[in-house]
Amino acid sequence: VSLQELNRDLAWQSGGLIFSREPLLHVLEEVSRYSRTKFEVTDPQILSMSVSGYFKVDDIDGLLNNLQNNLAIEYKRTSLGSIELSPQNKR
Repeated sequence: VSLQELNRDLAWQSGGLIFSREPLLHVLEEVSRYSRTKFEVTDPQILSMSVSGYFKVDDIDGLLNNLQNNLAIEYKRTSLGSIELSPQNKR
């Protein structure tokens, strides 16, 4: 196991998650493990998009801004408390 892989796997212990070209599906599953945030995806095609970066577990807004700025994924908070994710201009 490389040092990079070890750091990524242990980042959750310090409140962070590290992703390196991970599918969005995996990222959302991991974030949901450490928070109460529920995600709804309007277009399943975005689930295969690659995500990279370091995210604090309690900084959902940071993750959402990253998805919006880097992958053109829009988000909307629903009345039920979940977050709806969709490709830009395809709601």
